[in-house]
Amino acid sequence: MVELILETITPVHVGTGNKYSGVEFVLKDDMLYRVSLDKLLKELTEDQREDLTERLEDRNFSLTNFLKDKKIALSEIKRYASGFDGVGTPREIAELIKTNNRAYIPGSSIKGVIRSALLWHVTKNKMDELIGVIRKDLERIKRRDLKKGIGMEFVEDIFRVDDKTQKQDKNYDAKYDLLKFLEIDDFMHVNYNHNIEEVKTYSLKKEGYFDNWTIIRGKKRFLNQFVESISIKEIFKGTIRLSPQIKEAFKYEAEYPLLKEKLPILGLKNDLNEEDMKKHLLEVIGGFNDWCLSKEIELCRKANNAKAFLKELDFLKRQNKTEHLIRIGFGSGTIYQTLIKQVEEEDVVFAQNIVNAVPLGKNNRKIDFKTNKSLYPPYPKTLEFTRTSKPMGWLRLRRVM
Repeated sequence: MVELILETITPVHVGTGNKYSGVEFVLKDDMLYRVSLDKLLKELTEDQREDLTERLEDRNFSLTNFLKDKKIALSEIKRYASGFDGVGTPREIAELIKTNNRAYIPGSSIKGVIRSALLWHVTKNKMDELIGVIRKDLERIKRRDLKKGIGMEFVEDIFRVDDKTQKQDKNYDAKYDLLKFLEIDDFMHVNYNHNIEEVKTYSLKKEGYFDNWTIIRGKKRFLNQFVESISIKEIFKGTIRLSPQIKEAFKYEAEYPLLKEKLPILGLKNDLNEEDMKKHLLEVIGGFNDWCLSKEIELCRKANNAKAFLKELDFLKRQNKTEHLIRIGFGSGTIYQTLIKQVEEEDVVFAQNIVNAVPLGKNNRKIDFKTNKSLYPPYPKTLEFTRTSKPMGWLRLRRVM
């Protein structure tokens, strides 16, 4: 078992998927107070509830003014407070994952990053195989118009420890995934504060500059989001360890025939030394970070108005050389989550064909808005930064001594 500390070095947001609107918060003295609607309704008379219902139809509704009018103390209805130094009043805010109103770093998020880094590391020597799988997938799309699962067979085959060639049912089963044997705690707070961050999405245009807008249904729209985020220099503790089940799995070679063969992916040998695994994972994550940051820096250098972004990314790249960093959560983006950049490095035309055949995300389009033509490299074209030009999601990782 390896006990670790995570320290935030840029704002971090791991969301619940939920958002709350201005009906549920009050801005006061550079703080944003999330309120309990249940407590608020209990404080109101029947007439006041009707008044609230009517006022909610007004787009300019202010909960702050409503509380003043009804002489309701904020202390009676607030749930928790966040620092706020944004501009204007957010229309809605993405909620941070918490327990008892205290944020934590989910172990599943950390495992997701480790999986992406390991996949990148293994794929470097398997590009021909990956491209072959994707070519078959693109043919399948042409025949059936099924746009899910591009390249997934390749990814699943890397991590599965059963032998699909020996099974009638060749479908992937998480029961036989190598990372099933890697257990990661939720990292709980030691110190903790959170803020509301205004995050902007910047898109690289052909003219060579970053724009903080896109065109949706013929209208220019700014891509600003407000998110609850863990503040900088906050500390979280947790552990990473091998599951005891891996030793049992060794005994059942017929069920897990590829387990010993796949151990090097985790940096392990047959003796299952966790120190070997820790060293390997840190090296792989460090290499993955360096590669991803290089791609983000390359994208920023194509823009003539990205000096502030380059400064932050260059700093992180230097820090990654001397310390162990990890990036999780909102704002990581496509580079950290897919294999498209590796494909682009190998075959830029083939990467273009993939992007134009299959949008990479729910908001991605396969046609450039301005030119009305197929998208052009590089992919992706967007990066997200806070209002103060910081990238989201970076933490320092170190061992508890």
